[in-house]
Amino acid sequence: MLERPKPALDGFYKIIELSKISAKEILYIGDNIEKDIKPAKQVGLLTGLIWQKSDEANYSFEKFEDILKILNIN
Repeated sequence: MLERPKPALDGFYKIIELSKISAKEILYIGDNIEKDIKPAKQVGLLTGLIWQKSDEANYSFEKFEDILKILNIN
């Protein structure tokens, strides 16, 4: 569907386009700082890094269940 894979910005812009909401309302969760977090932040998405901690991401999740906590899903 896209010509260039991550970390190219094409897919991140596509997420915004298809969601039809503001980039700042989208939480993009990935496991790679260079391929997920940095490009997602570059287009204005909120970011979550899973399986590790980093100041690069808006949120860090050590385990999957931590994502549910931030989303208020029990």
